[in-house]
Amino acid sequence: MKYILSIDIGNTNIKAVVVNDQGELLNIHEQLIKAYNPRHGQVEFRPEEIFDQVLFVIDRVLAKSNIVKSDLLSIGITNAKGATVLWNKQTQKPIWNGISASDDRGYRRLKEFSTYQDLIKHKTGHYINTHSPALKIKWVLDHAKVSKKEEILFGSLGTWILWKLTKGKIHLMDMTNAAGSSLLNIQTGEWDDDLLKLFDIPKSILPETRSCCEVYGHTDLEVFGNKIPIGSMITKTQSAIFGSGCGSKGNIHCHLGSGTHLSAPTGEILLNNHHTLTTTIALSIKDQPLNYCLEGSIHSTGGVIDWLKNHLGLIRSVKEIEGLAYSVPDSLGVYFIPALNGLCFSKDKHVMRGSFLGLSCNTNIGHMCRASLEGIALLLAELHDLMKEDLKQIPHSMKCSGGMSENTFLMQIMADALDTILIRPKHIEMAALGSAYLAGIATDVWSEKDIPTFFKREKDFTPTLPKKDREAMRRDFKRALEATTFFSKI
Repeated sequence: MKYILSIDIGNTNIKAVVVNDQGELLNIHEQLIKAYNPRHGQVEFRPEEIFDQVLFVIDRVLAKSNIVKSDLLSIGITNAKGATVLWNKQTQKPIWNGISASDDRGYRRLKEFSTYQDLIKHKTGHYINTHSPALKIKWVLDHAKVSKKEEILFGSLGTWILWKLTKGKIHLMDMTNAAGSSLLNIQTGEWDDDLLKLFDIPKSILPETRSCCEVYGHTDLEVFGNKIPIGSMITKTQSAIFGSGCGSKGNIHCHLGSGTHLSAPTGEILLNNHHTLTTTIALSIKDQPLNYCLEGSIHSTGGVIDWLKNHLGLIRSVKEIEGLAYSVPDSLGVYFIPALNGLCFSKDKHVMRGSFLGLSCNTNIGHMCRASLEGIALLLAELHDLMKEDLKQIPHSMKCSGGMSENTFLMQIMADALDTILIRPKHIEMAALGSAYLAGIATDVWSEKDIPTFFKREKDFTPTLPKKDREAMRRDFKRALEATTFFSKI
């Protein structure tokens, strides 16, 4: 039997996953990413550390699986959208620490581009916000001591790992990562000269764009020990859509990780949405037309749980929040707005911050934990409503994936808030599986039509909340959201 390796780089951790040639997940190994916070709101990582961690988790997962590198047929790479790396192609060293997707140092520059928001959205499918790589690139180029910009290279974390694995031979970015950079025209699939001029970014630093599914090259013998084809690169959200078998028009998918992404593929149709949702590239397979999707995001989901644990000390472990949420019958009138990193589905709410409302002397940890999970579900319901208005028709069931989908309380309250059946897979690591499946297609292990047959469901969550109770809960949450929005404008 032969195997596919998937490298999955998120905002907070790195995973290596082994999949056999039947599409089955065999083993996984993960390690946390060390974050550096030089100033308030700034979140950085060290790209060289990330690559060392990638090699480490690969070695560990192969050892767990009792296989060696020569058993690998192909390698796939998936990464969280928004993280930015710039390095010198001569010295092969980063010119600054990598800047995380959650970093908000671009906030001060947003006003400069406020008059261009409609132009940016027309070309890229999204409004510029603090998480856009374009602002991060601009910041680094302004602050790093660079004498020759033509020697600088930019990339996503996927681009950086590909470049390192091939010992600097390949500088590429797939279409889904490029679409999230605020520099790609998603209609043409090319870097946009008007946007590059607007942000004052030299075209010479940009990687070549390629599809998500083709053999880009092989791992370097000196770096990796074997020459293995690298057959996919894709953002985690889009990879999870594909891995879940939801890539065709008429499906809807929710990826619950550090952030939450609600996505509805629209096929070859580039939908000009009427709201502040994002239209982006869902998938690009070699020699096939671009496929698009409508997307809405919540920046803080798993990030909320980390905040409750590491900053407030309300919980000792991630799993503890579920028991605390179940320990009380309701949230006792407490509402939580999970906007710790702003709201990205509105062009004027990127500076919004999270809030607890309705606290009293009777509020305990259980109420706050329950309100936190309910807040995620209720904000997702707001996104769901916007998506229904744009799509006109939306399925009554939705597949979910990502680490937060393990939380049974959250899944049930989401089903109630959205009035939708939610489907949890047997393996929640759909982003890693998606990139493995694409790498397998690129190396003829299986075909695209085989992918939906790989999906295995673990549990369905059916709405149980009476209509009047759901409407009351959503009405009160909207009031809390409006109050937080008003406060943010003061």
